[in-house]
Amino acid sequence: MLSARLLYEGRGVHPVGLSCWPPSFAPHAAAAGEEGASAEGVQAAGAHGHAGGAHGHGGDDAGRWLDAVRSALKHGTNLIAVADICGLGRTERLLSSLWSEVPRETVRIACAAGHFRGTAPHPYAAPHLHHQFKQTLDNLATDYLDLYVLDRPDFGPDGRHLADAVRPLSAWRDSGVVRSVGLRVPGATASADTRRAFGRAVRALAPDVLVVTYNALTGPVRIDGADVFDYAAERGLRVLITSPLAHGLLAAPPSAPPSPACAGHPWFHPGVRRIVRDGLRPLRERFGDEALPGLALRHCLDRAPHAVVLPGFSHPDQIALHHTGLDVPFGAHDQELVDDTYARLRSRLSRTMGSSASVASDGSGAREPTNSSA
Repeated sequence: MLSARLLYEGRGVHPVGLSCWPPSFAPHAAAAGEEGASAEGVQAAGAHGHAGGAHGHGGDDAGRWLDAVRSALKHGTNLIAVADICGLGRTERLLSSLWSEVPRETVRIACAAGHFRGTAPHPYAAPHLHHQFKQTLDNLATDYLDLYVLDRPDFGPDGRHLADAVRPLSAWRDSGVVRSVGLRVPGATASADTRRAFGRAVRALAPDVLVVTYNALTGPVRIDGADVFDYAAERGLRVLITSPLAHGLLAAPPSAPPSPACAGHPWFHPGVRRIVRDGLRPLRERFGDEALPGLALRHCLDRAPHAVVLPGFSHPDQIALHHTGLDVPFGAHDQELVDDTYARLRSRLSRTMGSSASVASDGSGAREPTNSSA
């Protein structure tokens, strides 16, 4: 059995959380004329994408989404990730409707901010950030958040909005209304300016948690030349891993088609999908299709003792698959097989895709669109 991970001091979480960041709301944001209509905002809203269809307007879609969250909770998951941009608050309100079934204090909530600016000059502009935070608390029917993430390491020209974000977050953390603060790690394709902004934010904010896009198909994610997991361990930071199933590629059965949300993504080019399908054959033959998601999540969790993964979903039935394979008994040969299979896949994808292969480790927006068991 995998042991609980610490999200912050004294507060343990199941190693497998649940991401509720759907792509289906990006068009709503754009239509409303919000910052989601920008390239960054729309991409972020869509790229957090999980459970896309489950957040539609109809009651059936909302019901399926709630069933998926209930299933995750029954499997032991107690960390649910939402974002202020998703559904323009609808995701948060749906989650709060479960408090009549599940005590709020038994669920850890992580909320991401930074992709929605409304009419403000920047998502982190002080009045806007205050408003979004208060609205999130109201939507979630809670008086605190377990984790509040600055999900975009961009603080405006010359970092002018860094202080706007640091001052309230520090005060909220000190008062306990925010229990821990997270910061998104720039991805492999981030600019030098973005990396410098991240470094300034780390020094000013002193985050408790680093949020990184990582999976078995990505290369190392580095901060100032150091592997992100080593960097976090040296500083006593927790790590929250998004896109652990590589846009669903590491979970889908060999014949599963890409969803409309990610059909145009370079990782879903027929040739790339074929490489992944063929490359996973040794694991499929040894452990079976249903174990693939759990094996991929386990690979991520093994990187750090307090890492937590955030897989998404597009159907309630996929939740159980996130946990299948987590506790498969491994001999030395099995571990070597898993490691070698993923290493060979990374190598072949790197040769085939070149710089495009870095898209899955790009923390600036290329996150997990809805796909089978995302």
